[in-house]
Amino acid sequence: MMNDGLQLLVPVLALLYFFLYSLKCLIMRRVAGRTRAVTLYCMVLILSVAFVYLVMVEWDNHSETALGHWIGAPVSFLTVPAVTFFIDLFSKKNKDVRACVLRSSFEVIVLVPIWFTVTFIIEYYLGWFYF
Repeated sequence: MMNDGLQLLVPVLALLYFFLYSLKCLIMRRVAGRTRAVTLYCMVLILSVAFVYLVMVEWDNHSETALGHWIGAPVSFLTVPAVTFFIDLFSKKNKDVRACVLRSSFEVIVLVPIWFTVTFIIEYYLGWFYF
């Protein structure tokens, strides 16, 4: 049986990724200029870090250190959308809505779980998370 924190985490994480990828596609399609696009998306990421701290981090989780909370959580949740934004921004591919939706779906379904696993292992070996 899942605890209350984990039951809340899944829909909140889905909402965060829907928000991030919707804005990513909108910025990629509508904003003229790379500097303006980067500025807008960085502002979105800063707000997302605050959202991660307020909603997603379990501050009373004693199996994770302070570094795991302050650094590990935002890195785990926001790296894939941030890196792929910059890859998309500097690629010369067509930025139509269908391609953006398909790529975003692939990232959320495949890349995000892989990245979560990698960051979990890294945090464990750094001593930021323990059993």
